[in-house]
Formats: sequence, structure tokens, C-alpha cells
Amino acid sequence: MLPLCHVLSPQLSSPGTDAAAGASAAFAACSSLYASRNLGPSFSTPASLQNSTYAEILLTHAQDLYSFAVNASGGKQTYQTAVPQAGIAYSSSSYGDELTMAALFLAWATNSSDYYSQAETYYAQYSLRGKDSVFNWDSKTPGLAVLFAQLAKSGASYAGNLSGWQAESERYFDQILNGGGPSFKTKGACDFLPSSSKDVFSRGTI
Repeated sequence: MLPLCHVLSPQLSSPGTDAAAGASAAFAACSSLYASRNLGPSFSTPASLQNSTYAEILLTHAQDLYSFAVNASGGKQTYQTAVPQAGIAYSSSSYGDELTMAALFLAWATNSSDYYSQAETYYAQYSLRGKDSVFNWDSKTPGLAVLFAQLAKSGASYAGNLSGWQAESERYFDQILNGGGPSFKTKGACDFLPSSSKDVFSRGTI
């Protein structure tokens, strides 16, 4: 087991940008949770899990992972490209959405206009606007416009224009409800992508 774990671990020369950035986003989001950060009165009150020491530890890991994802000597590449064996279980298709997501969560956790600017840059660089992909473990793109909009609505000084991000979010959900995209809403209120049965997830009752 140990040799396998070693082989599949991201390295500077074979980083797995998507895996590292995705982990960074998770750590940054959890840091905000334990720091009791919230997005303002328009959103729900965060859970009572305040632990400032743990929040700082999580944030440090998030920033280190993000730096690794962006600056690894092996360059940016998907995990399965860097480590082909990982493709058996984690056949990620891209990393632009994970980089954007990590930068956004770090912007929220640090109140940083620099991280936010990087998120905007990635969103444009990897042509994520207007994509109609399903929201799942591989593709976080549909959720990014929602997160951009939430940060804008929170009144964060670094955040962009609310109406633009709100329109992009609504465009995605409207096309699902109206049957205008590659996926459609089933009678059970699930979003179904015919090309891949694994891309089914519950939307809840609509």
C-alpha cells in the first residue's frame, strides 16, 4: 500500500493541478467555516464551529496547496496526465474550474483582491463563461458564477458586478428548467446528462 500511495501522490514534477487546487478550495472553505466568516445578512448564519487556531492552520494549508497548483515545476496538468495510474479512479478532464474555485475561496478567506483577480483571470482564460456542463465532481464550473455572485452580494470590496454574475447563474439554471441545454430535468427533479449516467445529481423538488 505504501508504494502505491507514494506513486499516486502529487509531486513538484507531476503536480496534478486539479487535485491540488480542489484540495486548496476545500481547505479555504473550511477555514472560513471555523473562522465563522459569513457572506452577510442575506445568507444563513455559519455553523457554530469557531476555532481560530484551526482556521489559520487550514488557511495555511490552502495557500500552500494553491501555490503548489500554480507554481509546480512540472507545470499545470491534470492529475491523470501527471500520474496516469490515477486516471483509473480520478479521470479529471480539466483544471481551470478548480483553480478558479480555489482562488475564490481564498479571496473570501483572506479578503484579498489579488486572489479574486486571479479567479477572474482563470474564469476568462479557460473560457468557463457560458458553459452548460453538469455540476459534479469533475466539473465545478456551474457553481462558480453562483460563488462570484455570492461574494458580490456580500458587499466585499474586491468583488465584481453582482448583476453580471447573477445573470450568468440564472442563465445556467433557466436552460435546465427550459430544456435548452445538454442536460434536462427529470420528473424526480434531477439533472440528467444523457451522455453519462454518472452525471446525475439531485436538485431537490422544484
